[in-house]
Amino acid sequence: GKIAAYGTIDLENDAYEADLNLKDFDWVLPDARYSTPAVVVSVASSRDSMSVYAYEEDLFVNFNTPVSLDTLMARVSKCQEIIDYEVNNKYLDVDTLQQTLPPMVCELRIGRNNLVQQALKSYGIKMKNMSMDLVNDSTIYMKGRAQRLEAFNMKIDTLDMLVSQRNKYLSYNVHAGSRPGTNDEFANVTLKGGVRGNALGMLLEQQNIRGEMGFRMGLNAFLGDTAVNVNFFPKEPIIGYRKWNVNEGNLIAFNYIDKHFDANLSLKSDSSFVSLRTKHDHANHGQEDVIFSMGGVQISEWLRVSPFMPPMSGMLSSDVKLKF
Repeated sequence: GKIAAYGTIDLENDAYEADLNLKDFDWVLPDARYSTPAVVVSVASSRDSMSVYAYEEDLFVNFNTPVSLDTLMARVSKCQEIIDYEVNNKYLDVDTLQQTLPPMVCELRIGRNNLVQQALKSYGIKMKNMSMDLVNDSTIYMKGRAQRLEAFNMKIDTLDMLVSQRNKYLSYNVHAGSRPGTNDEFANVTLKGGVRGNALGMLLEQQNIRGEMGFRMGLNAFLGDTAVNVNFFPKEPIIGYRKWNVNEGNLIAFNYIDKHFDANLSLKSDSSFVSLRTKHDHANHGQEDVIFSMGGVQISEWLRVSPFMPPMSGMLSSDVKLKF
């Protein structure tokens, strides 16, 4: 291949411009090959703006921000510090993160023929195209779509993702949709919810091609300094195309410090039931017995929830007690 680079520097006005052209790139590895006729990258920066434009066959990236390169790098570094702090403290302050990020607009488009597609192919992943838009002005907003996605023995016609900020709440919605004949059991799958502070919520829904609801259940998780508490909703979730009842006040809790586990979860549907609980003994201040019970559970119904499990029939019943 051939590389050509051009650039100008204006020190008086802190302005920079650079262009990189890579032609006839061909890289052969033992199990993969990466080749393209041309890669073009253009970067421009001044005291009050910066832009990056890159394209390679049917792939292009366009990035613009009203801050200089130095300011951008400083803000990105500060954001990394904030993210590390918030992860360690299990608390998302999306307002602080949004205000620290520089204002920006970023567009990404990936077609069929480019280096990204070649890299994905080496991992057994195929797709027709992908697009993503990321904006930070007064709020954070991200929208993405992939079409004709094939990965991990699964096919999805359209995969959509939406992330948006509302004040201190960051919401997300991921939807996988398929036409008849592609993945009829999982024709419409949606995962949606949001994060605010130390609270995380999510709801998973799955419908088949006939519009029948096969799964609908969600959870709320609260990550404290010492423990995580999880409860499930709605009161009548759907699992394996059957309506169940979950007990009011259900809870699963785990203490990070002393490794103490608590559970009070019960699911019932006609003669079927699943239960996970801890047997409390006021005389015992350590870990109580953990009791898992199920009865009359149709294996075929529960396996239909997962696209990776083979068909199987039968009925499950069990009683398991873990003593500590």
